[in-house]
Amino acid sequence: MSSTRQQLEMQVQTLREEGWSEFAISEYMQHIEAESILENVTIIEDSWEAAHRIGSKLFNHMLFDDAELATDAKLNMFYRLLGARIDQFNFMQLYRVADKTFRFPAGEAELIVYFQFVDQFVQLIQEKYATRGLYDIWDHQMRYWLSLPIIDFIFIDEQTQQNGRFSSERKQFEKWLEKTRIIHYPFGKSNPRLHNRYSKGELETIDVKTKDLNIKDQFIGDEGYHVEVVFNKDGKAISQWNVLRETVDGKIVSNPAEYSTPELLQIANTESVNYAEIGGADHNRLDVKPANLMFGMESLVRRRAKRAFKAIPIDQFNTITRNKWAKNKA
Repeated sequence: MSSTRQQLEMQVQTLREEGWSEFAISEYMQHIEAESILENVTIIEDSWEAAHRIGSKLFNHMLFDDAELATDAKLNMFYRLLGARIDQFNFMQLYRVADKTFRFPAGEAELIVYFQFVDQFVQLIQEKYATRGLYDIWDHQMRYWLSLPIIDFIFIDEQTQQNGRFSSERKQFEKWLEKTRIIHYPFGKSNPRLHNRYSKGELETIDVKTKDLNIKDQFIGDEGYHVEVVFNKDGKAISQWNVLRETVDGKIVSNPAEYSTPELLQIANTESVNYAEIGGADHNRLDVKPANLMFGMESLVRRRAKRAFKAIPIDQFNTITRNKWAKNKA
């Protein structure tokens, strides 16, 4: 038996132990055998990497393409593969991301393919909750993980820009979305009120004539979901992923006591992937209600952050936006 054949057999056994379905394993083997590359060790290793990169074409085929596997079963397999568990602080940890068995995409080429994964994942969520509200904490908290590689890309891209070509992360990201044609929704048209949170004292003293609001950009995926990205007035991305820290073994530090007041503010104002179209009953039952503290599906660090910082009241928000609109028109 050749060494590459032995390597493939060992990989198949590991895939089975990880929790992949027999269909997924068959897809993996067909992927390798399709071009008669069994004797090419590099391709076998590359295929292994792709099977463990969330959102790669191979990963998507293995997870989504089994027509006989029910929606719930696909979601359960996905969470099992990533080692999803709710920890003592009600935070969904992904243990197999933490130990680097699986990883999220990094870089432009991988991120473009990743959006196909988000499309298909959202389709599963929409199928699962076709006639009812979202009730599963794993489904709810996964929306925050889905946006992680997007935020990482914005940060890394901003760090590598040359000669100040773009003045802000927001402008940099807009340029990239327009170039890749991922964007389906005009910027600046969405309501950012829930991403403009302040302490009680700040809410009482806000100058509605001069206050600068955080801006929420949104773009639409093929399945009608919308991805939020929140920026401050200087075009810097605001996200819980800017401040959430990792332990030495790669898990997220989820104890609220470990975070400062400024860090909690970013956590309160963070972005996420919304599973429904903007506005309407579907958005309310799939995205808005699950994030309500009374339903108990938010992590404790998000709960503390949202209790410490309240969304700006509607009347103040409307006054600020009217003032900004009049100023810009003038």
